[in-house]
Amino acid sequence: MTKVHAFHAVLLLLLGASASRAQDPAPSPASNGTRLLFGPTARALPRGQVYFGVYEFLMPFVQVGVTDRVSLGGGTPLFFGIDESHRPFWVTPKVQLVGTETTAVAAGAIHIFTPGEGGGGVGYVVATRGKERGALTAGAGLAYDVHGGRTAVVMIGGEREMRRSLRFITENYIWRNGIGMASAGVRFCGQRLSADVALGVPIGLGETFAFPVVNFVYMF
Repeated sequence: MTKVHAFHAVLLLLLGASASRAQDPAPSPASNGTRLLFGPTARALPRGQVYFGVYEFLMPFVQVGVTDRVSLGGGTPLFFGIDESHRPFWVTPKVQLVGTETTAVAAGAIHIFTPGEGGGGVGYVVATRGKERGALTAGAGLAYDVHGGRTAVVMIGGEREMRRSLRFITENYIWRNGIGMASAGVRFCGQRLSADVALGVPIGLGETFAFPVVNFVYMF
């Protein structure tokens, strides 16, 4: 069994085991179920709820629940070269199309603007199956840029509550050209603040290396 196949076998076992825990205590309120490490799940951010976070210490972002099915957010890097007039920023609208106790489907986009240079992003559809204590998320999208470039991307990820304040998280991508990324780690959950600590491994680059993933999110 290859490392990739073994990784996903472990994921499926973890998610399957969590399905039988319906009588466990409620999950931590800061479990941030609307997102994995970077990408979104299909769960909706409730109206009026806000979270602020920082990816990799350098990329702050915010997301706001506009209605119980629609959210909107954005962010910009803390540091970007010398010419601040070309600082990029991104917006992250998401609309939940289906929302039941165990199944959710959503559509959205991550669009990056770079003043004076154009931009690009990813439009996506994502589905989440499961409950707060364990769920599988899969999505497909189209990455694009203002110059006409297009490429398909597929994502599969999941989460499992290991105990009330600790969750296992994985998020994996593959692009049409065979390049991808696998990542897995844990989320430490407090009442309002959560922290992700994980490792990411690029796929299809001809060499193997890992990079740290460290994110912080505060729920208002």
